[in-house]
Amino acid sequence: MRATELLTKMYDGKALSTQGIFDGDAAEAGVNLVMSPGAVWWGNYLFRDTWKIPAGEMSAAAPLAWKGESAPSTGNEGGGLWGVSSHITGKQLENALTFATFVATDPRWQVDLSTGLPGYGPVQDDWLAKMEADAYFADIPGTQAAFKEGAAAVMPYSYMLYDTGSVWTEKVSPTLIAGGSMQDAIEAFGEELVNQAKSVGYTVK
Repeated sequence: MRATELLTKMYDGKALSTQGIFDGDAAEAGVNLVMSPGAVWWGNYLFRDTWKIPAGEMSAAAPLAWKGESAPSTGNEGGGLWGVSSHITGKQLENALTFATFVATDPRWQVDLSTGLPGYGPVQDDWLAKMEADAYFADIPGTQAAFKEGAAAVMPYSYMLYDTGSVWTEKVSPTLIAGGSMQDAIEAFGEELVNQAKSVGYTVK
């Protein structure tokens, strides 16, 4: 309820865009972005490489807490899950596990090639140190601290059998563009989440 109230106030005050970050004209609007919740990978991949926002203009802050609460609220966005089939055995399984371990933990992948903060804790500091050489963010020490604090505050997450992000894109923005209220959009989002959850076998109470 409080999230819906916050979004409603922002939308009614024309402080909230209905565009998605990968919409065709998002880059044009993105250069005027004031603030937004977003993933760590937004920095290099979105702000720098896609929207071409100049260095020294963007920074990050730690996740915020709701009024009356001390712990911040945040979640995850993006990233990748590596799975190994239960049908393989022997040398093929051994090779698959070696590969999965490499891409999930090895700094040659997680530090040198990753656009986002690694999920594997022991290599996070090395990835954060790269930001100093990149010299993109306006406040590099503050951004590094915000990224670490944000990662520690991510709510526990279980792999879902359906994509909640695509449901948001399919229901919220179209509802608003069609003239519906934020309440209408959130209700449509919730209804479709329930529909998709049931369609893949979840029990919804």
